[in-house]
Amino acid sequence: MENSDKESKNKTEDIDLEDRENNSTDESSGDEEQDEMETEQKNEESFESKLAQLEEIINQNKFQYQTYIDIINLTKEHGEFNKLREYREKMSQVFPLTETLWLEWLKDEQKFMESDQDRQNIDHIFQRAVKDYLSVELWLEYIQFSIGGMGEEKGIENVRNICEKAISFAGLHVTRGYSLWEVYREFETALLAGYQQASAGSIQTPEQTKQINDQISRITRIFKLQLGTCLDNIESTYQELKQFDEALANDSLVKNVFDFNLRKYHELEPYETALSEAASDVNKKLEAYNSYLDFEKKQIKEMQMKLFGNKNVKIINSVNDKEKDIELLKKSQNRAKCLFERAIADESNCLSVELWLKYSFYLIEEENQEPSEKKEFISEVFKRAVRNCPWSAKLWINYALECEKNTSNQVKEIYGEAMQAGLQSSDDYLELWHAYLGYLRRHLLSNYENETDEYKEKIAEEIRETFQKAINQLFDCNLFKNINFFKLFFF
Repeated sequence: MENSDKESKNKTEDIDLEDRENNSTDESSGDEEQDEMETEQKNEESFESKLAQLEEIINQNKFQYQTYIDIINLTKEHGEFNKLREYREKMSQVFPLTETLWLEWLKDEQKFMESDQDRQNIDHIFQRAVKDYLSVELWLEYIQFSIGGMGEEKGIENVRNICEKAISFAGLHVTRGYSLWEVYREFETALLAGYQQASAGSIQTPEQTKQINDQISRITRIFKLQLGTCLDNIESTYQELKQFDEALANDSLVKNVFDFNLRKYHELEPYETALSEAASDVNKKLEAYNSYLDFEKKQIKEMQMKLFGNKNVKIINSVNDKEKDIELLKKSQNRAKCLFERAIADESNCLSVELWLKYSFYLIEEENQEPSEKKEFISEVFKRAVRNCPWSAKLWINYALECEKNTSNQVKEIYGEAMQAGLQSSDDYLELWHAYLGYLRRHLLSNYENETDEYKEKIAEEIRETFQKAINQLFDCNLFKNINFFKLFFF
């Protein structure tokens, strides 16, 4: 009996001990959950506090590149996708985005793609992305994305349109452009294989025969265009053409074009090697680009003198025996533009005011020699220039002058943006005001004699008010000690 009582007592003590342990475990688990909740709340408060501080910096000055980067990294780290998207959008409105920033944005957007509308929105982002800087990688991603939608209505036609844009803009990249041509050919070759397989084992209908022949013609055209472009891997391309159509590869005209561009590639190879060897040194690489550009420009000048001399280019363009040489000249000009784009897209070169001016002046000189649709393109280059270097008064002024030359109604707006862009020095503001007041006088007084007295007075008042604004701002910058400041009074 005594032993039974002891056993019962021991069991009771064991049960109490177990209950205490369970209660202790429950309390410990509850404490851990509470700690996690408190930590999560602190992290959330810290995130909101950091975000608010960064947003305040942007609100005070939207030209804060690193602050946008900090917000993008912060919101991505905390999974705040809507905020992440908002600030990517805001940043892209103020600054051009690098290849890496665009690719990360596009990758994130594609994770959430569910509808046709989502696909259209991503396509629109791609269209913007390929305009900021020359990027073979972005074009390749764009092509792959479009291939994913080839099953939709006009999907194949859309892929072809994007491939055509890719090879016309980035397909001239001497060392990397070939990858775009190859993707284009692979796409068309895959379609050809599909058409041939669909008609295998039966007599082809006239429609199937036409479809296959048209597809062969498309692939042949791409081969010819690629061999007609100075590119790395051109010898491999020629060998692929031999496998595809040996008779065409042995055609004397095709062979001559291939031989010419192979020689041209070997001519450019030392400059490409110099770029590659200077990869780790920003200054040396810029020097290598400038040397390369000077060589290309010299070649173009020599071709122009040989073709035109001092004659009118439009007249020469109508002469049949010059058509082949003119085509070669245009290819060289397009390759030079591609090289400028490569230089600007490379590392910190996008911040070189001198390089942007060199590029834009080259385009203006080219346009002056051969008036064409290049005017709009030149204005776009200046627009990109001031997005990259908003602190440069010279770029803003030349941008405005180019738009004024094209009778654009955006000139006032451009000068207004320039005033808010955060120029480097007070002298820059003085230079900008001189340029703007000169524009205003030219614009408002162009038809002054034929205006009514009432409108003349209105013009005079606007000019007075603008001059006074200039003087007030420049006086605040202590520029009254600068002799150029007093030129405004005599303007």
